[in-house]
Amino acid sequence: MISTGINGLDEMLGSGIPEGSRVLYSLEPGVDGQLFMISTLSCALAKKHSCLVVLPNTTVDAFRHDARTMYGARLDLATGPVTFFDSVDWERILKSSKSPVSRAGELQARIQKICREHAVDVIFVY
Repeated sequence: MISTGINGLDEMLGSGIPEGSRVLYSLEPGVDGQLFMISTLSCALAKKHSCLVVLPNTTVDAFRHDARTMYGARLDLATGPVTFFDSVDWERILKSSKSPVSRAGELQARIQKICREHAVDVIFVY
């Protein structure tokens, strides 16, 4: 199980998110899901799960800054088994691909390669 870091939600889920599950969280308009994602990421890293964080609209540095501001010292992204795919990576794919189909193929190939190389257990997309 992977804890969400939110006690009430973990209780409703029966101790957290079952391993092997695919979970999509949908939030009301205007609700920022970043704190929720950071909380769940922190719990996954604490259990030494290898994580991939996909950030198509921001950079790793901006995400780290926001994470420190919102979650403080409780989240240590430097030592955890976490890999990032950010807007810089996305821009490289956009520049090198000629069509939406080739972009999708390259994105899929890059994500699969990262997952293989880093034995990724959990993927977060923000």
